[in-house]
Amino acid sequence: MNKFIQQNSDGYFVFNQKIVTDQKIGHSLLEGLQLNSNGSFSTQMNDVSSYVECEDKPLVIQDLTHEKDFNFKLVATYNYEFSFDCRNFLIDDWDRFCGEYPENNIPFVFSNKAQEQFFNLLTDYDDDSFTWDNQKVSTPLATPNKPKSESELFWTGYYAQDNTPWDIGKVSPAISDTINQLKIQRSNILVLGCGLGHDAGWIADQGHIVTGVDYSDEAIKKAKALYPKVNFIKADAFNLPEDFKDSFDLVIEHTLYCAINPAKRKDLIKSWLSCLRDDGHLLGVFFVGHKPSGPPFATTEYELKKNLDKKLQLMYWTRWQSSVDIRQGTELMIYAQKKPKR
Repeated sequence: MNKFIQQNSDGYFVFNQKIVTDQKIGHSLLEGLQLNSNGSFSTQMNDVSSYVECEDKPLVIQDLTHEKDFNFKLVATYNYEFSFDCRNFLIDDWDRFCGEYPENNIPFVFSNKAQEQFFNLLTDYDDDSFTWDNQKVSTPLATPNKPKSESELFWTGYYAQDNTPWDIGKVSPAISDTINQLKIQRSNILVLGCGLGHDAGWIADQGHIVTGVDYSDEAIKKAKALYPKVNFIKADAFNLPEDFKDSFDLVIEHTLYCAINPAKRKDLIKSWLSCLRDDGHLLGVFFVGHKPSGPPFATTEYELKKNLDKKLQLMYWTRWQSSVDIRQGTELMIYAQKKPKR
């Protein structure tokens, strides 16, 4: 049976809803961190491996001091420290300095305190650079644009060759289990980025009215053959038919948020909201972890809360611990209701 350890947004581990304050235990857990091939994190405790469920980056920098030239000593929670060349700093969407620890590719992010400390040491700074020791250093975005995944042909090529490693061949257990738990009444449901339609087909079998949308002609053709109960439409999630507006009780998110250019995630959220009725809901299974080059592109709980909280009332938020093996430690379930217009 897999083990799981929670870590809050400040970088502290949480056991049984209590923050771990023991420096030795916390330092040992951070020292044992490793990034797994599926984007999840794990660590060792008493020779037992556990998945680490991070709310933000696993290393949250609390202090820093200058060492030599461009090198700084960064100190995370539990006094876990390492040297880092400031010329390799990146900036996230919330203007926080971040990067990856070179020895193991574990990502870090600055706390507000560390951010202020660094700014106080600089000669100058702006939105995309800073000046250190009279030299200007650019700070690229942590998640660069990846336009190749925006092409319809990019996805159609995968479906035409039956090369779809993201497809598990059935409805996502996280989605089917959650829908059963919520006991959702017969609804008009939209599945964006439906792929081969496994989620849409299962939902339709439960008695719901289901529309599945995908960007790829090949995916839609195969989905129609597999699940005739579903109304499948070939369309762009960012340019949906006009009659979709305010039409759906529930929007399902599964492997679309992680597949698109991360720069367009806020536009996808606008598409969800546009399709939902005033009291409509979003049900999503999100890929959380660290995989900046994709698709799929991982996200964090921190990012999702920042992006969703203004427009959606978060009702159900839980890390899914019964995932299929290739997704273990990476799935987050969210159920949220569209907030009324002000």
